[in-house]
Amino acid sequence: MLETTEAIVLNSFAYNETSLITKLYTEKFGLKGYIIKGVRKRKSSFSSSLFQPLQLIEAEVYNNSKQSLQILKSATLTDDVSALRFDMIKSTLAIFITEIISNSIREEMADISIFKFLSCQIKSLNAANRMQLSKFHINFMTMFATYLGFSLEHYDCNNTLNSLVLFYETHITSGRRIVSHNILHEILH
Repeated sequence: MLETTEAIVLNSFAYNETSLITKLYTEKFGLKGYIIKGVRKRKSSFSSSLFQPLQLIEAEVYNNSKQSLQILKSATLTDDVSALRFDMIKSTLAIFITEIISNSIREEMADISIFKFLSCQIKSLNAANRMQLSKFHINFMTMFATYLGFSLEHYDCNNTLNSLVLFYETHITSGRRIVSHNILHEILH
C-alpha cells in the first residue's frame, strides 16, 4: 500500500549499480529501511542529496509489514537544512546527533512526539548561531534521553560530554559504542 509520511534520513549506502538503501525515521512507521531504485542513474528523478543524514523529507513509500526492506517511490525536501552540510561545526554536530539517534532508536513503531522533537532539533541546529552550538549536543542528549524514558532532571551542567556518552552507552544504546564524540570534542575545543 502506498503511503505518504514525513521522514528523517539517518544514513544511506549504495546498492547495486543504480540504487540506494536508506534508513529513515518516519513519522508514521518509526524506523524503517527503504530501497530507492534508480536513484544513481544519470537521468533519475531523485537527487541523491535528498538522502544525506538528517535531511528532512516527505516520502511516498510502499509499506508492507511482511517485508523488512520497504520501497521508496518518491521524496521531496520539507525543510532546507543545507547549513548542516556547509558549516564544519554544524556538520560535525550532525554526524554526532545522527549516531546518537541511530544507536538509540530501535523500534519500528511510530512515536510522533520523538519524531517532532527530532525534527525541531534538526531545524534548530541548522539555524543555530556560534554561541548556541557550543552546548547544543549536551542539551540535545539531555532532552532526547527524556523522550527515551530516562529523566535527567538533576543533570549537572558541569558534567562532560563523556559522562553523557557513557550514560547513553550503558542505558540507551544497549552497549553500542558512540565514537563520533571524539571528533566533536576536537572540533568544539
